[in-house]
Amino acid sequence: MKNNILVAYFSATGTTARVAKKIAEVVNGDLFAIIPVKSYTEADLDWHNQASRSSREMQDKKSRPAIANQVSNMVAYDQIFLGFPIWWYQAPTIINTFFRKL
Repeated sequence: MKNNILVAYFSATGTTARVAKKIAEVVNGDLFAIIPVKSYTEADLDWHNQASRSSREMQDKKSRPAIANQVSNMVAYDQIFLGFPIWWYQAPTIINTFFRKL
């Protein structure tokens, strides 16, 4: 029996994307990039600046940054690998948006 595998990921700088692509190749899975409606700039990702976009999002537990796409048929997958960078020791809030779209 063939497992249908999805490798979904969010990558702000490309590091997570490279790892996700490699995993998808190894497991022969479908690759899905979680794409924000508004891309993150270098200034947005400046975790030293408490006024940066990423800092504000992580401080607001209700933050759900909009995503531009969604998986069309999640129930078709038997296994899901989910990759993302760690921001402030946890998943970026855009991952919460991804889960709400399921």
